[in-house]
Amino acid sequence: MVFYTHYSRPEKAPFMERNDGPKITDPSHVPATAQIESMILAGVRLKEYRRELYHFEKPDEVPEDFEDNTLRSDYDLVDASMDLEVLKEKKDNAIAYSKKVDSEIKKRELKEKAEKEAALKLASDPEKGSD
Repeated sequence: MVFYTHYSRPEKAPFMERNDGPKITDPSHVPATAQIESMILAGVRLKEYRRELYHFEKPDEVPEDFEDNTLRSDYDLVDASMDLEVLKEKKDNAIAYSKKVDSEIKKRELKEKAEKEAALKLASDPEKGSD
């Protein structure tokens, strides 16, 4: 029986690896042009990202009374859902009001048209209007 110790080890076969591909001296090397182009594109992406964070492209476009609740630190999903319900209710009320106003305008126009037709009949035949 053969025991292996620090002093008696079997001989290892030589490591035989074939590498027919390109020889790479430093795998971490990136050409300077590639690094510069990457940094330029990163800057463009950062600028675009920062632009998307705001509602308006120019400070001149921001109305005086504009307030974004979502940027507050104490604003959460519950507040957002409540605000959404309020906005839906306002929209529904506005639609109903506009329909009501439209129907009143149509009634008024029909009434004015009928009055004009009656006035024209009276003007064309005054004898029938005196009965």
